[in-house]
Amino acid sequence: MTRLNFKYSITGIFQGTKRKRTVIEIGPNPEFCCEKLKAIGYIEPFEVSEPLFEPPSEAQLNYARKLEIKIPEHASAYDMSALLSRKEDEDRSPSPAMLDYAFEEGLYFSKYIGQKSLYNVIFHQLPLHQKAYFFAFCVYAFHANDRNSNPGNHSKKPYFEEFASQQITNESFVRSLNKHSGSELIVFGEFRESDGVSVLGASKNTIAYQNALKFLKEKGLVRTSPILEKKIISNPATPKTAMRVTQITSPKPARPKQNNQHQPTGCIIIGALILTIIFWIILF
Repeated sequence: MTRLNFKYSITGIFQGTKRKRTVIEIGPNPEFCCEKLKAIGYIEPFEVSEPLFEPPSEAQLNYARKLEIKIPEHASAYDMSALLSRKEDEDRSPSPAMLDYAFEEGLYFSKYIGQKSLYNVIFHQLPLHQKAYFFAFCVYAFHANDRNSNPGNHSKKPYFEEFASQQITNESFVRSLNKHSGSELIVFGEFRESDGVSVLGASKNTIAYQNALKFLKEKGLVRTSPILEKKIISNPATPKTAMRVTQITSPKPARPKQNNQHQPTGCIIIGALILTIIFWIILF
């Protein structure tokens, strides 16, 4: 069963000003959220609402019916958005380990979320250090074919931590990192998935990727990609992320053959001149 974090509206007294404040806190339960507030200077008593719930809009429901999506009971607007995105993107289910990682990092996501959307949530909600950590994990996981592991308790965690600590002060790396989207970090370059679909992932030419790959190679964690990436022609019915690569070469036009049958030679020309001279001598 997917573990989830919820949004709670909590009112408490902020110790610095002795005034009541109402904040939105994310966590698995109210007790957890109240402990987080205590750690940053709030004091009891706390007033906690039920998990915030926004019902789906009529437009969402109509669109879901048009796409023949089964609408779950008690689905929120956020859930419907996840279901619609999953259908539109032809997205697959995320791995349980990646769902656990998102939960453990305190991130807010729907239990109906797809793989691409989950990577987006993780990458865009994490602070910079954890984002760099997650990026290093993704590069490693792609080359080691290890995308079903939990990045948070991975055996190579110390290396990902070291990489993140080194790179977050590197301005060129940070700029490059922030140009990525989470969903493209599932694969890098052009890659054939197990179902035969050719997927175009994150560029291998970015500073972020090159720095991560260099670091992982220096640590002996990856050598070269064990995956043979080929340019292929994908099925036209594949998702938007699929890339068709075709190469069409036009044959060189054949050079026309020369017809030499009626071309006079030097001997014929000389003979014609001699005959002409003889003719004029006889005539005169």
